[in-house]
Parts: sequence; structure tokens; C-alpha cells
Amino acid sequence: FDKREAASTRLFDLGRYALPQLREATLSDIEADLRAREIIRRVEQSIYSAASRALLLNEATSDLELLPGWNYFSNLTGSTRSSKLIYAEMLREQPEFTKEIELHSQGSLAGGEEAIRSRVEELANTLLAQRFVQLEDPELGDIATILVAVSMLEGQSPVTVNKFIRHSCFSPPLQTHMSRRGFGPVLRKLVSAWLPKVHAEIAFDAFFIALRDQHPTGADLARRFLQNNLDTRTLESGIQCLGIFGEESDLPRLFALLENDQICAQFDLSKRPRFPPMGYEERDESPPGAPEKGMTEPEPLRYQYRVQDLALAACMMVMKEDLRQAFPQATMDERFGIDLRSIAFLNAEEAEEKRKATLREWKEKIRLRIAEKQ
Repeated sequence: FDKREAASTRLFDLGRYALPQLREATLSDIEADLRAREIIRRVEQSIYSAASRALLLNEATSDLELLPGWNYFSNLTGSTRSSKLIYAEMLREQPEFTKEIELHSQGSLAGGEEAIRSRVEELANTLLAQRFVQLEDPELGDIATILVAVSMLEGQSPVTVNKFIRHSCFSPPLQTHMSRRGFGPVLRKLVSAWLPKVHAEIAFDAFFIALRDQHPTGADLARRFLQNNLDTRTLESGIQCLGIFGEESDLPRLFALLENDQICAQFDLSKRPRFPPMGYEERDESPPGAPEKGMTEPEPLRYQYRVQDLALAACMMVMKEDLRQAFPQATMDERFGIDLRSIAFLNAEEAEEKRKATLREWKEKIRLRIAEKQ
């Protein structure tokens, strides 16, 4: 035991010079094999920590192998100090995966994209198990590694990975770091690269994240999923995303929704005031909870808005038109777009006729704008 302890210490002191032999060694002894793996892990962690410190201090390093994946990561997020700190967390938590990201970015990873896809799905499964079974939140470096790997995938990312990222976007530690002035922009770039690759089942949550955190790639997401067959809640969020982040080239997609007269919501804006009859006063001797005497209750005013109303508002936003031309009470939320209650019309025959006339007028204007662009 003493000899093996001494040998382990000596090999660790040799550092990177001992790594090639340790990696290639074929050890039949279980303890020797475990010791070799632990030495490799500790040496690599020490090397990457030193390289990360040099990167943070803007010191040049002669060996780019000490910073695997940094070139790809910096091209994706920038090379600010916050980017370097998040990259250092990736190296600390997932050094092996980070090396695979480097190899794939150079086109030399065995198995190519399928290998990265399989690897990121395996990691997401492990981290989900830790979160829901062991009640342990993943580290920032784990989340960043998954986001970077997903940015390298073509098409839709694995369902398990989407599920993991969605949970991360609504829970610590990602939300905590998102609110930090330095880390926030870097993490938003990583999440933005993921959003267009989600699957349909989590489209609503993805739209919500895009609106909440102001991800322009919410428009790409809407272009994938915005169809009449979506449930109303998801359809509303998708239209909002396209209205805020979209371009005039998206007008035909929104124009198709102007035919959708499905009611999204009906509500009562009246506060139900109670008024006593004028010139008449009476002492109220009714028991507690009894109806008040001499009070009248007006009929509540019912309002509603439809899919086509929201689609029209989104078209006007894309065209840079003032919403109040069609919706006099229209207001905007800084993060979530149009205040839906503010574009509602009174549920009455006269108001409905006015709404239809406004819709016909603007449909013709939008049709002409689309024709001009074509």
C-alpha cells in the first residue's frame, strides 16, 4: 500500500508527462486501474485549471490542447470575461465531453454528429436522474456543456435534452446566473441557439422562454410551429413571437391566420359597481350577508378577442404600424408583447360589425404589402 501511494504521488507530480503512458496502460489489477484513472482525472483537472486561469488573465498559451473547444465556444458566445468563466466551468465539470466538442468542431470526431447527439442525450439523462431522484441541481458547467453540444446539432435535438434544458430554464442555477449582468448575455446566446431545435410538445414553454428572455430566435421557432391546428395558448404565444421578432417576409404566414375567427378568450371588464337610487335613503336593518336594499346591478360588459385579432396586431407590428389605428386601447408589455385584453372588442353587434370592417380594411393593406415584397 505504501509503495502504491508513493507511486501515485510520483505520477501525479509528473503531471502531463505521465498521461500518455497512463492512458495506454493495460492494467489487469483493479486497484492499479482505479488509481491510474484517478491520477489521469486529477492531472487533467490541474492542467485545465491552470489553462483556465491563464485564459482569464489573458496570458497566451502555447498549447491549444489545454483549451479544448474554446475556439468554438468563443465564436458562439464571444470572448468576454463572463464567457471565459462559463467555459472554465465546462472544463471543470465535463473535461472529456469538452474534448469531444473540440474534435467535432474540427470534423475529426469518430461518429460525427451522431456521436455528439448520443453523448449529449446520455448526459441529459444522467442529470435529469440527479435532479428528480437525488434532488441535486446540475452545475452551471453541465448545463453550458449541453447547450454548446446542442448548438452543433442539425435539426431537432433529442427529446430528453429538450426536457432537461426546459427544466433548467425555469429553475436554478441557470435562472440565477441569467439575472447576472455578465453571465446573462452569454447564457442567452446559448439558449437562443437551442430554441429553434425543440420538439412540438414543448412549443408553448419554448415560446414563453423566448418572450420572457427576449430571444430573437423565437421567430425561427414560430416559423416551424405556427399553424392553425395548435392549441389556443400556444398559438397566441407563437403569434406574439413572430410579431416581436419577425420580419415582413413572415407576413404571408400571419396573413393565413387572419381567417381564423376562433375565440381566444371572453372576459368581463366591468367592476360591477352598485348604485343606490338617487334621492332615496333608507336605514339598512338587514342581517349580515343579506342583499342590500335599493341597489341596482348593471349587466356586465363582456369583451372578447379572436385569433385573427392577434394575428392582425402581429402583422401591424411587423409592418411597423401603430396598433392604435386598429385597436384604440392597444398597449404593449415590455417582455411579452401585446396586452391581449387591450385588443379585445365589446361582445355586441355594433362593435362586432366595426371589428369586421377594420379587419377587412387591414387585410387589403397587408395583401398589397405582401404583393409589393414579392
